[in-house]
Amino acid sequence: MDKEERNKIRARCDAASEGPWYYPPARSAIINKNRVLSKVQTKLLPESKIICEIFYDRRHTRTVTKEKATENKKFIAAARTDIPALLDEVELLEQVNEIALQCLDLLAEKMDGYAIKALQEIYSLRPPTPKE
Repeated sequence: MDKEERNKIRARCDAASEGPWYYPPARSAIINKNRVLSKVQTKLLPESKIICEIFYDRRHTRTVTKEKATENKKFIAAARTDIPALLDEVELLEQVNEIALQCLDLLAEKMDGYAIKALQEIYSLRPPTPKE
């Protein structure tokens, strides 16, 4: 994944409703005897805004099971903070990688031919850089 794609992901995160998001586990509305509605929201009550509504069918014929609906709510709610945190970690690791490569370059300047061959082997393991 290149920087442009990460920037698009970050832009989608920034455009979404402010987090963190919550899923109130005990707040489900029974639509009819077989269908239940559950929500993911921006804040705990009373000033919450609904992010999404998740339905599950008690008969498990048309939608996911109650257990999957609960796990889906957890995933959606966590995504608002998990994705920006992962993007931050990727950026940090890229910086660390760049510093490490600069250190290898400096070491290569100081080493003899054998060590340079070892460093070239390490460089060959690097993922290809995206085309600018």
